[in-house]
Amino acid sequence: MDHSHRSPSPRRELGVRRLERLARALALAVAVVTALPGQARAELPGDWQPPGFHVRGREILDRLGEPVLLRGVNKMNVWMDRDGSESFPEIRRTGANIVRIVWVMNGGDWIPTAADLDRVIANALANQLIPMVELHDATGQWNRLQALVDYWKRADILAVIEKYEHVLLVNIGNEVGDASVTADRFLAGYRSAVTQLRDAGIETPLVIDAPDWGKNLGILTQTASALLEHDPQHNLIFSAHLYWPRRFGADAAFIRTHLQAAADAGYALVIGEFSRYGAYAGGASICSPNGETDYAAILAECDRLAIGWYAWEWGPGNTGGGDPLCEAMDMTSDGTFAGLKEGWAMEVAWTSPYGIQATSVTPRSMLEDGDPDPRLCGDDLAGVACRLGLLTEAGFCAGGDLGVTLETEVELRVARARRLVQRALEAGDENTQSLLAQRAVRQLRRAVVALRDAGEGEDPSACVLTLVDDLSELRATLRGLAG
Repeated sequence: MDHSHRSPSPRRELGVRRLERLARALALAVAVVTALPGQARAELPGDWQPPGFHVRGREILDRLGEPVLLRGVNKMNVWMDRDGSESFPEIRRTGANIVRIVWVMNGGDWIPTAADLDRVIANALANQLIPMVELHDATGQWNRLQALVDYWKRADILAVIEKYEHVLLVNIGNEVGDASVTADRFLAGYRSAVTQLRDAGIETPLVIDAPDWGKNLGILTQTASALLEHDPQHNLIFSAHLYWPRRFGADAAFIRTHLQAAADAGYALVIGEFSRYGAYAGGASICSPNGETDYAAILAECDRLAIGWYAWEWGPGNTGGGDPLCEAMDMTSDGTFAGLKEGWAMEVAWTSPYGIQATSVTPRSMLEDGDPDPRLCGDDLAGVACRLGLLTEAGFCAGGDLGVTLETEVELRVARARRLVQRALEAGDENTQSLLAQRAVRQLRRAVVALRDAGEGEDPSACVLTLVDDLSELRATLRGLAG
């Protein structure tokens, strides 16, 4: 895609949601050893060992070999919040496990460097979001596919990809090609692209968008098998953008039929973009009622078929293309979790039984203690931010150990500490870093004091004792970093 709020559900509902998410994780684990009927299951070629994410049939597996169901949003970082430091913590609060980072080779007034790319990927990881980077320069333009490939082959960009290959997805290009691109042209073009990128040394999954501005799922289904066979690593993910017009026949039955056909073909598919709006509207604005999609059916069918997805788009900024109605495609009014809009955005992020909060599970490879990769949760400021994120994911002993009031206070203190640490990471001088780290230390101290005061005269649960220890350890680490 080119370019009165109600608070989310009460915290007492989150314990149930977390149990549902754990159940889904178990179901996905079972799916590793149980193929769908008719599903093609390509074996890993030769002695090649994937450094990170890889596909097996329809499944996307992480570096531990565990299946991951992708649930997240798109974020136009290249135009707003270029390093993700403001938006990624807010996106993470939905429970999302991935973010599709909108990037460009040349933004006109800004030409991103390899260091800029490194920074936005690192900030995604600091918030436990799997980064998928896409290039937006060739949207709808088939003749620019080679330019995208040349960008990914640049030595400085290859260095960034290699640095993060254990967690990165490379989306070659956004919606490359219009409706004139045939299956034969698509197959030939991406065969060449895959060959060049593998020869350049890229070992991440390569994500390939459908032609016709991302909408032609049929061509993906027609060509996926041949492209997978062509890839020496058999490690491709295919992405469709479901801007299918409800007004012109793309109802729930249409969506079910086409997604089922893709699933039956046995390749790894994600929905790289979808929204309530954005479909062909017969000459009207794509963000008018004529441009609506059946987004609820998309959510339900993706849940039924275990297909990953990214909603378009976190916002704000969708009026940048000149259509004021497209503000309706902004999921938030101001880029914050608190600014989630009523309607489709709130449903997708929070209230739908098929939405992010209910179905997203963060891979263990992104969360587990003692992760072998030092880039995830080290002992520096970035590591403290990462560990604070893990505490947030754990839920602060949700389910009665703390009670709603105390749990809310602890969550608030930890959130404040995390924001202060993030600001310290962005600070340009040591004095500012030290002052911000000291403020974060005070927030953690207040959380520990509140927990200890509440536990006086009682026998605290093991979870509460562990939480106190974790917060105290983080406070000590931060105090040492503050100097």
